[in-house]
Amino acid sequence: MIFNDQMIDDIALGATVLGTGGGGDPYSGALMAKVAIANAEKPVELISLDEVKDDWMTVPSSMIGAPTVAIEKLNSQDQMLVAFEAMEQAVGERIEATFPIEVGGFNSLIPILVAAQKGIPVIDCDAMGRAFPESQMVTFYLDGLPSAPNTLADEKGNVVTLHPIDGVWSERFARPITEQMGGSAAMCDYPMYGKELKRSALGATLSKAMQIGKAIREANARGDSAVDAVLDIVEGHRIISGKIVDIDRNTGGGFVTGGVVIEPLKTSESNADPVYVHFQNELLLAHKGTKASDMSKNRS
Repeated sequence: MIFNDQMIDDIALGATVLGTGGGGDPYSGALMAKVAIANAEKPVELISLDEVKDDWMTVPSSMIGAPTVAIEKLNSQDQMLVAFEAMEQAVGERIEATFPIEVGGFNSLIPILVAAQKGIPVIDCDAMGRAFPESQMVTFYLDGLPSAPNTLADEKGNVVTLHPIDGVWSERFARPITEQMGGSAAMCDYPMYGKELKRSALGATLSKAMQIGKAIREANARGDSAVDAVLDIVEGHRIISGKIVDIDRNTGGGFVTGGVVIEPLKTSESNADPVYVHFQNELLLAHKGTKASDMSKNRS
């Protein structure tokens, strides 16, 4: 499957849903991805996990840092390529394909930028199935695959190569480096051969993001409920329908942390209680109440 502008728009929209608030700004990512495929020397292809050869060296391409930083500090198209080529140098061989480490916002589209510049395919997979805030929160870590080497690059040209013993130490080292790089950096980690990738990655997740984005687009065009269209695809359920009445948000330590209070609408069929949603880059946990401490009350 060859990437085109409509595919990119649908992936960006669907990845915004799966990203649950994280993964970076999908709008700027979509713009950069469209420019990348337009300027590529050959069409950029999306391939399935089954098409990956066992002896291919594969590496995910992503951004690390607080999503809010990108509002003022725009990502550079070249910095991801710098991190990627630093990884090629670190592993000592050509990387045959790339993929997103998570399906969320900008990070779903980053591999398209690299693939367009390097003339390689994007693999239809990731290691989360959504977006999570920390480097070790991936299937690769759960399967005991090594995170090292890691490469990080900023828009100024700084490059750092790390050799952590596992994903937890990757997070501990990479996060403070990211802070020094301005709160956002390009990152490559978990280099592995196709044989390992096919055993550990979650397949067809970019396709799922594209399916969600298309469903939202078509529902909006018909005047139907986009939320209902998404729930059917992800087999989810509605917790609350309401409005945001309060938000507590802090940027620091390479994360955006806090919580948001959602109050039900009077016409809602949902539970009458407000809901507090915790986030650390991504939305992570929801419970009844108007503050974080209400979670322990609900538990008791």
